[in-house]
Amino acid sequence: MQEMETATRKVIGNALTNRTYIQTLEGTTWVSVIECGTVEGKRLSPVVVFTGASLQSQWFLEKEEMEKKFMGYKFDYSLTS
Repeated sequence: MQEMETATRKVIGNALTNRTYIQTLEGTTWVSVIECGTVEGKRLSPVVVFTGASLQSQWFLEKEEMEKKFMGYKFDYSLTS
């Protein structure tokens, strides 16, 4: 996934597709999702990184939904975006 940021928008696209998405930055909170694997082909747990001083419970769905939709994900935060 490639990102290009302008003053008021972020363009997100993937080199493998011919479609991109344009989102405005006003009133939105961006997160980074890091997915990777090993040379042997083992998939590592994805990490979702929020911008903030700590993780806040209002950022998440109810526990049952989180376990169903994001099983195996890890969550963290960063002071800078």
